Amino acid sequence: LTSTMLVEVPGGQLKWYHTVDGSSLGSYSSFGYGSATDGSGNCYTSGVYTSVAAIYNASGQIVTNLRNVTQTAGYVIKMNSSGAFQWSVVVDDGDHDYTYGIATDPDGNVLTTGYYVTNATLFNHSGSALLTFPTGTFLRGYILKLTTSGVPMWHVTMDGSGNEFGY
Repeated sequence: LTSTMLVEVPGGQLKWYHTVDGSSLGSYSSFGYGSATDGSGNCYTSGVYTSVAAIYNASGQIVTNLRNVTQTAGYVIKMNSSGAFQWSVVVDDGDHDYTYGIATDPDGNVLTTGYYVTNATLFNHSGSALLTFPTGTFLRGYILKLTTSGVPMWHVTMDGSGNEFGY
């Protein structure tokens, strides 16, 4: 079983940490693939989880649950500089979807990369669909830009004659 940790250590002192884990909820794993901060000290992470996952605080209490999925889904999570949960989005098409790279721009917007299998949807934390990616025949890589509030600004997908990955 694996989990993802979100940690803030300014000046070498642990300020706060959270984990993204699904093992106690019956999931197999979660993996963090990217992390970034913005000019205001907000922290972002990207990764994947299988079936169910939750964000836990340092005391082991659930802060919030991520959307239940049937296979593997990609996520982006934002925590503010004090470690308080702000929002999450999930890329899911019912198959194996991954979110890898993550960065912020000077305005605090978030750019992330990944791939999906057929026709993924981006869901917000409350489960509402924000965006549907184009249907493809193979694995499709994507670049997605989100506002500081987690709202999609734009996306680009790659669809060639084989599998395309966004890292």
